[in-house]
Amino acid sequence: MSCGMWSLAAAYHVLWHVVRQAQHGRALRETERDEALEDQELGRVRCVQEIQGQVRRGPTLLRCRRLEKAEQCVYEDMELIVTDDGMREVEQADLALAHERRRMGELRVERPLDFWIRSVSFDKPSALREQMNSMGWPDRVLARHWEFGFSAKELMKIFVCLPPYLQQVTRRALHAVEIIMADKIEKQSRRVEDHLLMGGGETEVKPDLEVDRAFYDQQTFGLIKQHLHPSTGQRAHVFVSDKTCKLVGLHVEEMLARLANRELSLMSTEFSYFCYVMFGTWSFAVRPGQPMTLLLRLRNFSNEMGAGCAFTRVIQQQEFDSYGRVKAMKTFLVPVERGEYESAVMPWEGSSTRIQMHLNAGRDYEAWKSDFVSDLYADETIIGMQKSREGMQRLYALAEDLERMYQPFLELAEKILHERMGQETGRPWVGSDCNAMGGEREERRTEV
Repeated sequence: MSCGMWSLAAAYHVLWHVVRQAQHGRALRETERDEALEDQELGRVRCVQEIQGQVRRGPTLLRCRRLEKAEQCVYEDMELIVTDDGMREVEQADLALAHERRRMGELRVERPLDFWIRSVSFDKPSALREQMNSMGWPDRVLARHWEFGFSAKELMKIFVCLPPYLQQVTRRALHAVEIIMADKIEKQSRRVEDHLLMGGGETEVKPDLEVDRAFYDQQTFGLIKQHLHPSTGQRAHVFVSDKTCKLVGLHVEEMLARLANRELSLMSTEFSYFCYVMFGTWSFAVRPGQPMTLLLRLRNFSNEMGAGCAFTRVIQQQEFDSYGRVKAMKTFLVPVERGEYESAVMPWEGSSTRIQMHLNAGRDYEAWKSDFVSDLYADETIIGMQKSREGMQRLYALAEDLERMYQPFLELAEKILHERMGQETGRPWVGSDCNAMGGEREERRTEV
């Protein structure tokens, strides 16, 4: 009997504890529910006690009452401050200060800083220039093109993929100009060396960059000015105006960065760029110091494909130092409307008109503009032109005109080599790589 009574008492005691725990759990759930409702009514705005203690749970007036801090619990119209356990104390203080200033109306959001830089300096040599020289292409004639900042892969693809006959014509023409330039530089080298030994500098470009910014930054035409080291032809500085960046659809800082990293894509088709190189070299050799003018479709990179274009008159002019060496190259980019385009492509005798006819291939304003996308990616790539009969005809026609234009330079280079060989050996020198042009022309015509 005694054992039964003890068992009953123990069971009653256990039941009493179970009931008490259930009541306590129900009370906690009701408290949490009340806290959640109060959180919604207060918009989850934390009270002062939670801000000071950095409590991570939501705000609750009942919690402050339970902790006997109800008198100190004051809500203010403040925004939520997101805290992070790993945040440094300085960052927490900055957030709190910014929050307080925003609440008091003292915080003002400023616009981004003005990017006023329009030029960039260079000090690394061009790997593309060394590679193309090792492949037999002349150095000084093409130096400014290798050095400017265009994509090395795109430039190399143009000259390496030329058809055999056009490549032979191009190599001989450029080598002839290279011989003439080397002879001219050699004759002036003594005076230049004496000047440099006396303390004269090669080029003063810093003041020029400020002048460029002052005069050309707000013009209606674009300007790209490439400063070179006169003795080596290596790029020194480049200046680009705001209008230039708007024409090509790039921000100034992006364009300067691409130029510095030598990764700017060509701003025209491959065929147009090749014509620009060959005609520019011929023009500056025939008329040193005189501007060269071409009408080109300038590529716009603003969309993802970078397939937009703007008709632009490219006017390029050299700047020389006191010894006749090229120290800078100015390129003006002038937007062209329909009327100017039609007058620019009117047929008349002249080498510049012949090159312009190769560029637009007899197309009118609308046709030349609408064909830009297909020309950029297929029809005027050097490889793409060799896949069609029309493209091959355009390449061979260009080769014949280049051969005719550069023939005087071939003869002058032949004469210079003849004199040089005669001075070295004391007897007349006969024969040259330059005199094989005519025979190869006849051979090429026979094959066609």
